[in-house]
Amino acid sequence: MLKKAMTTALATGVLLTSGGGVLAAEKNPGQESAKTAAATAAVQTTSTAYTSVDVVGSTVQFGVQGLQSPFNTKYYQRVAWTSDPALPNTFNTLAVAVASPSGTSYSAYKSESLSSIRSKVASGQRIYGWARAANGLWYEAGSAVINY
Repeated sequence: MLKKAMTTALATGVLLTSGGGVLAAEKNPGQESAKTAAATAAVQTTSTAYTSVDVVGSTVQFGVQGLQSPFNTKYYQRVAWTSDPALPNTFNTLAVAVASPSGTSYSAYKSESLSSIRSKVASGQRIYGWARAANGLWYEAGSAVINY
């Protein structure tokens, strides 16, 4: 029964977790449909990855740790940090880290200037992390409060 469920999940491009974070299952390109394309915009909530935000001098260091697989293009497209709990978009995105082809870390980081971030979020505000898997689905990656 479990084997059949796993096979079905992998065949349909469902993302699976295993106690440590996001794991991207590859999607069969021949199964793309309008319904599947619409589902790729949906937020997946099964991630156990978590977000960190640290202010060091005049720099804000964003992080998403605890990814299930290495942060590379085989498993992920990018990680983003937003000023609200909505999916990353032009208006709410604070920083983006793009996956490299050969990454081996299970974390993603990006630094931005404090002056740039200060104009978008207030001290004490919550920052939201997101991981976009290789198949295009976004996963929540927790949140953290920024203090400056």
